[in-house]
Amino acid sequence: MLFRIKQRTRTEAKIPGEGDFAFYDSSARPEYDLYRDLVNGWIEELPEPDRAEIISRMEKGDSLQYQAALAELTTHAALKRQGYNVRLHPICSHPTRKPDFEVQTAEAKPIAILEVTTFNPAQDEIAQGQRDAAVYNVLDKAKLPAGWRIGLDIVRHGKKPASLSKICKAIEAWAAEVAGDDPLAMPSKTFDADDWSIEIML
Repeated sequence: MLFRIKQRTRTEAKIPGEGDFAFYDSSARPEYDLYRDLVNGWIEELPEPDRAEIISRMEKGDSLQYQAALAELTTHAALKRQGYNVRLHPICSHPTRKPDFEVQTAEAKPIAILEVTTFNPAQDEIAQGQRDAAVYNVLDKAKLPAGWRIGLDIVRHGKKPASLSKICKAIEAWAAEVAGDDPLAMPSKTFDADDWSIEIML
């Protein structure tokens, strides 16, 4: 099975840049118990020799690989619920590739070959998302005056990782200076570092 039975205590939301499997496997919220049971059940419906491969992709791959494998798993489960037999990775005329499924009638008569295709963002978008996630995660841990929280908007995204310790120290110093006693006051300031520009609101 993909999701093993174990003690889970986490209640926090998924953080930017966190892998899908890592989040779903760690959350103790009851709706994710339902999700884990559902996905584990779909995996059990696969032929036993094919389970290890999809488990490995979902467990060890990045979030895009997890989502692609989940799309195949969902499609397989949907076909089974429509009463079809499904044969995985049937041999075809292509010299190196095998399609995902051969769909068969209840009498095992082949009626369709099915390939599940997912559309992923470009690699530069993925890399930018990882750099942005690093900014969110570091600033989420900034030391602020008691009772204050950060809101942020990345106005300009840098092409290289941001100087996070430099930005964080500048924000902490500014917050200590401007955070007052008025609960309705929401000071804001834009911080520039390298080719990044980040607007901060307290």
